[in-house]
Amino acid sequence: MHYSITQIAEITQGEILQIREAAPLYRILLDSRKITQPDHALFIAIAGERHDSHLYLRDVYELGVGCFLVEKDINVDDFKDASIVKVESSLKALQQLAAFHRSQFDIPVIGITGSNGKTIVKEWLNTLLADDFVIARSPRSYNSQVGVPLSVLNLEKQHTLGIFEAGVSKPDEMQKLADIIQPTFGIITNVGSAHIENFTSRVQLADEKVKLFADANTIVYCVDYSEVIDALSSKAFEEKNLVSWSLQNNKATYQVEKTSVTRRVSEISISHQDKKHHYSFAFSDDASIENCIHCIITMLVLDYSEETIQSRLERLVPLAMRLELLQGINQSSLINDVYSSDLHSL
Repeated sequence: MHYSITQIAEITQGEILQIREAAPLYRILLDSRKITQPDHALFIAIAGERHDSHLYLRDVYELGVGCFLVEKDINVDDFKDASIVKVESSLKALQQLAAFHRSQFDIPVIGITGSNGKTIVKEWLNTLLADDFVIARSPRSYNSQVGVPLSVLNLEKQHTLGIFEAGVSKPDEMQKLADIIQPTFGIITNVGSAHIENFTSRVQLADEKVKLFADANTIVYCVDYSEVIDALSSKAFEEKNLVSWSLQNNKATYQVEKTSVTRRVSEISISHQDKKHHYSFAFSDDASIENCIHCIITMLVLDYSEETIQSRLERLVPLAMRLELLQGINQSSLINDVYSSDLHSL
């Protein structure tokens, strides 16, 4: 991202309260405790339910940041050498800026959503496709209303593929993320109990998640989740390339069979149009197998050969963010799974 404060004001429909000559901006800062490269940073002050970063504007200013985007009235005299833009909503402005930035790139973008597995599928796809693309992807599990725009703003001219994950915690959130990511290719990992507390049912949750794919050309999904099938059966998806896989349903595009699962290795076969391919990978739990299958099907849709897929599957390793086994005191072991707190993930 490289924009002037004037361009940012125009993109976000903001009011310039004060403007000073400033270097081009290529960093977005939201946390007053994490100030880096202040000469090229825009600090966006967001007033949330629990925290209001407007309270720390003076601290940020004294650390060298000279460009601010705010949503509250402030005394500009306290920031004499700074450029300040005021908007109706700082969060909305961040999302507008990210959506505009995404629109400047005509490259394939994979959007991933689902109750579980989003981050792992994203990271594994990055590993599997890195030989052929310069990839921009969500850092860690940046999939929220704030995390998604920050992820997409990392797109640069050298990138030839984007892989971004999107999560929702309540209704009417996904459309905002879809406008930012604008995926050309979609993956929905599954629908479970994660983040369901603000939804009436899994059906409503699934309907919300698939909104991410309104403009995608191809969507990969598992038909073993009935809510996903129902969500994708609406008219909005009639003309899309729906690519399904299943361990149970022989009407799916790809039929998958577990041929051998041991503690260390899983072997599967995937049948499609009278052809059967065989793959093995070093994971045996059900969640990892499901995540691997999503990655394999995606590579098959992208026209990778069985040999190439198998050779690259050997690169996959567990991600440290999930189920880390740590040595505790008194000859004990600690399983760290703080990354996710819902029962299905555990």
